[in-house]
Amino acid sequence: MGRSREQMLAMGMHVMTPEQRHEAAVRGGKNSQIAARRRKSMQAIAQAVLEMKLRDEGEVRQALRDGGMNDADINYAAGIIMVQTQKAMSGDTKAAEFVRDTSGQKPVDGLVVGNLDDKPFETIDLTSLTDEQLRELTQIKIESQMEEEEE
Repeated sequence: MGRSREQMLAMGMHVMTPEQRHEAAVRGGKNSQIAARRRKSMQAIAQAVLEMKLRDEGEVRQALRDGGMNDADINYAAGIIMVQTQKAMSGDTKAAEFVRDTSGQKPVDGLVVGNLDDKPFETIDLTSLTDEQLRELTQIKIESQMEEEEE
């Protein structure tokens, strides 16, 4: 190749020959695979660390024991939850959100289809809706208008 990678990218792929575009795509695919393996590896490491037994014999481990956990179940994940719970009990709202969300009690983000007809039409963020939700909302609006006309 006569030009550097940076020069080619600056000019755009439309100036590359088909062979150069293919080569760039192959390189991009390989780099993408490497990045995916690295992310997967980091995820596996994090999971393994969280599952490791908590060796600390301090107050966190004792609090978990006092709460009824067996020593065999006391790992770093349990320790993190305990520390965040203690912070939440002291008024840390971020810690409270973390504990709530991690426990599976996270509120639903966005609009729930079941309550579309309970909301004023003008207050609904249409960009957050799926195609199905938009169809349902449209049907609700049409039915509402028809009922108003009949009255």
